[in-house]
Amino acid sequence: MMLFTFLLGFTGRTEVVVPVQEFSETTAGTASPSWWTDFGDATLSSLVDQALEQNLDLVAGDHRVRSANARSWQAAGPALPYANLTASRALTPCETAQFNLCEPIALVEGEDTPDAYTVQSWALNAGVNVDVFGATTNSALATRLEAQAAEGDVAALELVVSTRVASTWFLVTSAREQLAITQEQVALQEDLLAISELQLERGLATGLDVLQQRQAVAQVNAGLPSAEAGVRNAELALALLLNDDVVAADFPAGGLPELPPTPPTGTPEDLLTRPDVAASVKRLEAARRREKSAARSALPTLGLSASTGEQTTFILDEETTTETWSLAAGVTVPILNGGLHATNTMASRAETDAARASAQQALLTAIQEVETALANEDALVDQVAASALLLDAAELAYTQAVERYSAGDVPYIQVAAAANSLYAARLSDLSARRAQLDARLALHSALGR
Repeated sequence: MMLFTFLLGFTGRTEVVVPVQEFSETTAGTASPSWWTDFGDATLSSLVDQALEQNLDLVAGDHRVRSANARSWQAAGPALPYANLTASRALTPCETAQFNLCEPIALVEGEDTPDAYTVQSWALNAGVNVDVFGATTNSALATRLEAQAAEGDVAALELVVSTRVASTWFLVTSAREQLAITQEQVALQEDLLAISELQLERGLATGLDVLQQRQAVAQVNAGLPSAEAGVRNAELALALLLNDDVVAADFPAGGLPELPPTPPTGTPEDLLTRPDVAASVKRLEAARRREKSAARSALPTLGLSASTGEQTTFILDEETTTETWSLAAGVTVPILNGGLHATNTMASRAETDAARASAQQALLTAIQEVETALANEDALVDQVAASALLLDAAELAYTQAVERYSAGDVPYIQVAAAANSLYAARLSDLSARRAQLDARLALHSALGR
């Protein structure tokens, strides 16, 4: 019984196990097939659609899938019937013939004995290798499963590309917002410089106050080139993802979108359909098929063949035609092959164990990524709210500081500090909103949708 189990490849080992039944947080609903449309940003939707069509990594992935599909059909070939037609025409010396018919025929014809004669023939051959124990079938199925895994790789790559496009588009919009904030800060500091100069004339400020404010204006202006470069670099990165003209990259205006409702998380078992996890499971199934194929290759094989045709001999004016045909069956029984079958089976069994471990690890990683994304989303909700409150307070504080400074009620140092705090609050609010959107992208990536 143990030998039979070894030969057929049935090991009874466990498959991928889902370790938990639910996530720490669960949201209900129906997942959108095009998750990026949930952000309500028409430009983002257009960019993702363009990337899914033009991205060169995806183009290369599609070609790999075509190659894998072709190999899957190629692997099935040995188990399918075959047929071929052969034809030949040969000139043969009479003296080399097993039965020299040239001389008798020449005597009958009353002619000189020829030096050679002609033989032409054709034959139609057909046959099939009967896959009695399924070695070839399992090998072909393994190749087909590997092709499906390649399709899963492309689907996973599509998810990567779409999230990268969304993240890079958010980078472009946030870089533009940062540039606008910096430009507004320049104008704000210049207004404050004008107020300081007026206060100096009125005797309510010192020359040092004006010099310090001029320094503040110069300092903010010095940040403009960096902010402008940030916009350009983000646009170039987006153009590269889109396989677009990086030199003439130009994208429409837009701001960071509002965060849409949390997508449905489903259950950890649903992650078995996440593209990269599903591809790992397909490779595990393929490895199991190859293990069975390797084990069964040690069993006898059966071949059936048939042929029919004609052979015609031409000697002088004499023509002789003979019909030919055959039916054959053959059995091949492996006996000794230096342990090739046994070691091949052992190697394929180890590959199955490795594929099982990889698939299990892929699922565990996916669960961990979902939990991490959910935790980050929760944390960023509070952070975004706090940043918004901080920004409101900074705007109010700056407005009051300017009013009181203009009235001569507070020194320059207070209004300068309020201006710097407002600038920092605006950048902090932008950073928090951008981080919240990136966290949502991470959740979509973790869920695989």
